[in-house]
Amino acid sequence: MSPQVAAVVAKHTKRLLSLAATGVLAFTASAHAHRMPEAYVLLESSSVNGEAITGVTVRILAEDALVIAVEAFGDSASLGQEHVQYVLLERARKALPVKAGTLKPLGMELDGEFAFLYFEGAAGAELSTARVLSSVYESWTNYVRDQRGDEATTQMFTQRGPMQDHQH
Repeated sequence: MSPQVAAVVAKHTKRLLSLAATGVLAFTASAHAHRMPEAYVLLESSSVNGEAITGVTVRILAEDALVIAVEAFGDSASLGQEHVQYVLLERARKALPVKAGTLKPLGMELDGEFAFLYFEGAAGAELSTARVLSSVYESWTNYVRDQRGDEATTQMFTQRGPMQDHQH
């Protein structure tokens, strides 16, 4: 290949790569801007000191947790701050009302792009609804997976209320 042909190929390759990168970024930003905020709630049987309990884990995107934190504390909020984590746990606890009793917050951790919030409830605790993220988003979805019985069930809640039960 002559040096002139190589220069033209290199010029067009850089241009195509630049256009491709721009297209990928635009597509990613567009998809990201239109995503539905979601929370995943897992109910599991466990025990503490021989006493049966329900372990509850809530998984949300760390960026959604930050939206809640910034709403509560302003732009200087950080998910690593203890008082911010306390507010996130309290908001999630209130968004997960139990039919009899209440959930006890245990803590929060960040892992990659996710925030995990941990709670403990009475054995057999039943959620009457799930509204995690409802305080900061107009549209949202919460998936509640109950793995305590012989067959796991999944229930979906949205801003419009509970959706059909699913068994898996």
